[in-house]
Amino acid sequence: MQNRFSPYTVSPFSEVYFAVCKGISTPRALTAWLLYQSGEHEQLAGLDIQPVHYCSEATFKADYAVTEYLKKYTGLNTGLDLREVALGKFNQSELRCSSWNKLIKSGVPLKGGADSTILSAKRKIASLLGPFHYGKVIDGCRWGPGATASLAAAEATLDNKILERELSVTLHALPFFKAVMSSDIHWLRARGIPADGPTSLVSNEFKIVEGGRLAVVPKNAKTDRTILVEPTGNLFLQFGVGSFIRARLRTVGIDLNSQDLNRGLAGQGYATIDLKAASDTVYRELVYQLLPLDWAFYLDCIRSKRFTRNGQDYTELQKFSSMGNGFTFELESMIFWAIARSVLDSQAVCDCVSVFGDDIVVPVGSALEVCNQLEAVGFELNHDKTFIEGPFRESCGSHWWEGRDVTPVYQKEMVTNKAEFIRCYNRLIRLSLRLGKPGFRDSRLHSAVSAHLRLARKGWTDCAQPDSNGPDDGLLVFASDPPELQRAASRQWRQRPKLRKAQHEALLAYTLRFNAFTGNESRGVCDWVFTLPHDGHVSVRSGGAYCYGRRRRSLWSMSDATWD
Repeated sequence: MQNRFSPYTVSPFSEVYFAVCKGISTPRALTAWLLYQSGEHEQLAGLDIQPVHYCSEATFKADYAVTEYLKKYTGLNTGLDLREVALGKFNQSELRCSSWNKLIKSGVPLKGGADSTILSAKRKIASLLGPFHYGKVIDGCRWGPGATASLAAAEATLDNKILERELSVTLHALPFFKAVMSSDIHWLRARGIPADGPTSLVSNEFKIVEGGRLAVVPKNAKTDRTILVEPTGNLFLQFGVGSFIRARLRTVGIDLNSQDLNRGLAGQGYATIDLKAASDTVYRELVYQLLPLDWAFYLDCIRSKRFTRNGQDYTELQKFSSMGNGFTFELESMIFWAIARSVLDSQAVCDCVSVFGDDIVVPVGSALEVCNQLEAVGFELNHDKTFIEGPFRESCGSHWWEGRDVTPVYQKEMVTNKAEFIRCYNRLIRLSLRLGKPGFRDSRLHSAVSAHLRLARKGWTDCAQPDSNGPDDGLLVFASDPPELQRAASRQWRQRPKLRKAQHEALLAYTLRFNAFTGNESRGVCDWVFTLPHDGHVSVRSGGAYCYGRRRRSLWSMSDATWD
């Protein structure tokens, strides 16, 4: 009987994917390979799987792995303009926000008793935040690693942001940004202003802009993601609000620094709820409905109210904030927590609620009403990623079947250099560990691993790492692997970022802002600390080099993970 799989390949990586599909050898694996081989990559990227159609964990796990493996692969030729798809979704979310802004302003009562939910959620948020005071949000003001509206990604290093000739900021945020700078003596001196105390800054220190810049970044094989690149000053203030909300949410059991609670509850069978374009559909009037007026006013002042696309005229933003804003993630998490908690309280349910962005985890008995209330206040449920009934759950990148981990792996990059070769190899090894029995690698992926090793160029297999859960600093090599691979894997490889000499006065000013005074007050010991957080260099986002670390004393930590 002729094998259903054909070894015909159109690229070196195709041999690896062919081996994966052939190893799994199910009807779904055959479907995925035929779509890939025939160039029907758009259908492959949109290939769906329904957990309710499966009655076996092993079968579902295998089909799920092969279905998801290339969902984010940049080498797929879908024929789609991913940028235009993302911009189209952005336009749709703006229209949706606009209609809801008008609806709320009209004063028409919301359906499904949503008005009482909003009132309850508003009380919870007011209790969580307390009265607004500028001192609450000033200590957390900082910058992230990304670009700003006036600094491109390659130039957006920490010292450049501090010493930017004219700091970009919107007019509404200018008074608050001035207040921060005028009281920071070290920052002023780094900028060449001989200050000995609070200083009144002149206008030429700032560049007034109307708002942010709409940009598009990669997401998956079907679409890109839109973000709003914020002005330098606005972003600095926004992170202060984000840090404060993050700290306050911890007091009610929501830790946005860890996804463990969401993942753990999903594994226990709690319902997992996901929303479509959640951050892009938090409309302006909802924030004013839910937040105390003083907090809503401050957030409204420091956000970008307008945006420009491709350097064109500025347009009014219908959503309150977009991804790229320094407080969007924390704001949406707080809103979803307050709504979900309000629903549970109305049902007299004292069970756990966990939120991480738009990943919402609630008890199964309350999930349907939580979904109804979220839709009633203007959000759209993502039915493909919301799981209330059945054996499957998904939250924060973890996937469960009746409490057992079935998380797939995603091959994202094309294998063109050593770093991507190592990541691809390790993903195959991790997938084999997940599909195999405890302590064993699934032999169905042995051919895929071998096919991938055949792609290796000189010097790509001369390093290893012992920990399968750590960063991809080398190949995951086991004591049961071929001797030639063990002998070659004697050094640890790591990627070294591209560095340039930092502007020392800027880093010193930043360090003194956050770490100038430390000590153990209980022991009466206090020390001045002038240690920089860097070694006199800053990393540049583009470029980099490869180097080797020290020889490891013990290479093997998973010596029992043989092929079953």
